[in-house]
Amino acid sequence: MAPRIDAFAREARRQGVLIIHCPSDTMAFYKDYPGRRLAISAPVATPPVPLQRWRPIDPASEAPLPIDDSDGGCDCATPWKKGDRYPWTRENVIVCGVHLNMCVLRRPFAIGQMVSEGKHVVLLRDLTDSLYNPAMPPYVSHFDGTRLMISHVETYWCPTITSDALLGGEPFRFKGDTEAGK
Repeated sequence: MAPRIDAFAREARRQGVLIIHCPSDTMAFYKDYPGRRLAISAPVATPPVPLQRWRPIDPASEAPLPIDDSDGGCDCATPWKKGDRYPWTRENVIVCGVHLNMCVLRRPFAIGQMVSEGKHVVLLRDLTDSLYNPAMPPYVSHFDGTRLMISHVETYWCPTITSDALLGGEPFRFKGDTEAGK
């Protein structure tokens, strides 16, 4: 996925798009990168909707997530434990990254906040992944869990596009995803 994200970012920059990298709890890892220094030097802006550390599901306007990520969503051989830290006027925003059911949807720089502020938000769905363990409900493949999350976002939050809209060619497909696009 990284080469496709890099190509998307290069082409977007060429077309005048401002790329903002939001590395969540991994800021220290990026402290010496020019992009991080640029972000630190940006003027402080007060959002019209107060930032929250985490956007909980609002049952009045959104159904529960279609996948169970209560175990942290990790389907790794050695799952991470809660608390572990490791690197991971009008405005139009294209959002992508990891993990859709967590940071991409719920963090203060994510879809929920941007939509609440009235921004025009689109999820770049083929350059997005979810943190989901297929041993948890609804007991589907990791890829199908991500597709369920994309459908959830399309239903409750914003439309989606794929990277070929800017780059041409074919949308990105994770290795092992034999049912992409279904």
